[in-house]
Amino acid sequence: MVDAIGSVSNKPIVRSKDASINWEQCTAEEIKDYKGQGEDVPVAILAWAEEIAKLSNAPDDVTYEMVNGSTSIDEINQVFAISDSANANDKDETDSNTNMNQAQAERSILQEGGTTLSDQGKIFMDKSSAAANSSNAMSGVLPGVIEASASLADSADEIAKQTESQTSALKTEYDALVARAKDQNAEPLTEAEQARLSALGGQLAQAGNSAQGALASLSSQVDALKATVSGFSGVPEMAVEYGTETANIGLELMGVSDDKRASVADKATAAAGAKDGALNVIRQNSRINFIRMIVDPDYRLGIKASRQGGGDMDTGTAGITERNSAETQIDTDVSRINTAKMSVENDTYISAADTPNKSNGDKAQQSETKDETEAKEKDITLADSTITTDPNEIQKRKERKGLA
Repeated sequence: MVDAIGSVSNKPIVRSKDASINWEQCTAEEIKDYKGQGEDVPVAILAWAEEIAKLSNAPDDVTYEMVNGSTSIDEINQVFAISDSANANDKDETDSNTNMNQAQAERSILQEGGTTLSDQGKIFMDKSSAAANSSNAMSGVLPGVIEASASLADSADEIAKQTESQTSALKTEYDALVARAKDQNAEPLTEAEQARLSALGGQLAQAGNSAQGALASLSSQVDALKATVSGFSGVPEMAVEYGTETANIGLELMGVSDDKRASVADKATAAAGAKDGALNVIRQNSRINFIRMIVDPDYRLGIKASRQGGGDMDTGTAGITERNSAETQIDTDVSRINTAKMSVENDTYISAADTPNKSNGDKAQQSETKDETEAKEKDITLADSTITTDPNEIQKRKERKGLA
């Protein structure tokens, strides 16, 4: 019919020839679409597309190029299986790269950029040295932090002891009056005894607020010390990571085998430390390559890099131990201060939550509170105007905390 139309119009049929189409990279469906649009499809490509269209289970995205023109479903599936496996391997490699530490990632970039092994060694010796210096600086700070933390905990213990000594007799008398007031079979408290009870409550509250305020200040200080130690997270680890890469580059420069390089980090070989492990390998290798050590500057650089890297690894390892020990010590001191707070609460019925941190509180308000307390002690009729000196309220607190 098309020919007839052409003859009627007296115009020749001109098939479209789009030179930009790469037929071998088209799917069967795309080829059929192009054919429908009047494109001049190569015979072999068109025949392949028609055969693929007849296969009910052929992948939609298969192209002529992918399967080299095959129309066998088995061969097509085999090609796709191989492709899936390659993609999985690529993913594994990507995951492996993602799991690199910072030093490994930086070296990988140098390698990909074509940096020579000797230049890698020089670069990483500088990086490793800087990381080790940071770890050493941390180690210089930690003893002072630990000492300050222990001193704060000692102060907390002393506050708790002083509070107990100051309030022991008051608390005994207060508890006895409260017990009588609650005892329905006992004689009611006289006005004088009620006044005494209120006065005792005020004295206990004053002692408790003072002690808890001081302990809150100590808590803030030890928290700041803990934050200082937390700020060193990752510092000694960098010395280990950069030291490891530096030592590896050094051993590679010396031509040391993979097995021997791995042995530097092996516990049996490096039991006395990574540096000693590296030195053992260096000595063994240098005996064999004595002449090379004399004439080859890369070999000598390798000796320096592996020795330094091993030492920096040891510096980082020691730093990790020191930092972790400091964290443990400060956690112990925090627990000591919290124990002191509980002790004060047991002695005065004033908890840490009842008292603001003196270091952060408003000084004028603190002064006003102190003046009010002193006034109440002079005039016991004012004692019942606040829950901190109300014996019933304090008794409720005791009952809630299982102290009565």
